[in-house]
Amino acid sequence: AAARKLPGGAGLRLEEDTGDDLDSMAERELMKAGKKIEEAAKRLLAARPKKVKTNDKLDEQNINTAILEAARAITIAVGALVGAASNAQRERIAKSRDPTKKHFYRKEPAWVNGLISAAQSVGGTTQDLVSCANGFVKKEEG
Repeated sequence: AAARKLPGGAGLRLEEDTGDDLDSMAERELMKAGKKIEEAAKRLLAARPKKVKTNDKLDEQNINTAILEAARAITIAVGALVGAASNAQRERIAKSRDPTKKHFYRKEPAWVNGLISAAQSVGGTTQDLVSCANGFVKKEEG
């Protein structure tokens, strides 16, 4: 391919060489991100803040509960966003199968690579958020 003749292009992995379909790769990565978020949400639901008896309005239990509730809300919102992105990707794939229309990703694979990268990042970052929230609450318990 002509791309390999460009400076630094000798080691390029091209779609036509691997048989990878960028649409399928993007859908797989969105599904993986969704699973990571589901797992993170389950861990958050299992987390319970330590019960501390105090008369302070801003006590440890309230802080721990607020941290877990905020992390849950973020996780739910991110899960909904990834779900919507997955649905949009499936819809886009279905529409792209129309032979009368041009295939967008073959002309601009950078967009789908960005989608793949974003899905991986969102899934991992959500897991990190849950680990931090759970870690903080558990540290307070210890």
